[in-house]
Amino acid sequence: MYVDAPSSAFPSPPSHRDELVELMQNSKEVLQCYHVTGAYTFLIKVSCGSMPQLEHLILQFQKLGTTSTQIILSIPGQPRRPRSHDAL
Repeated sequence: MYVDAPSSAFPSPPSHRDELVELMQNSKEVLQCYHVTGAYTFLIKVSCGSMPQLEHLILQFQKLGTTSTQIILSIPGQPRRPRSHDAL
């Protein structure tokens, strides 16, 4: 079983940003990372082999800032391809 979870992270203090980026780049569980606007700085897509592994990863992120994590329970629809801007 794998646990897939989108997680948001906000480095606190902001000087921890580079450390947080390095942690994300070196964590094999991190599949994707986006620099975003809003309350958090990063949106991180992770996939862990177990809940304890996810908890450990979140605790590593929390050493460098604030996090918010959601667990994906199911995917009720088919993934969609982004629409081409040319088709508009």
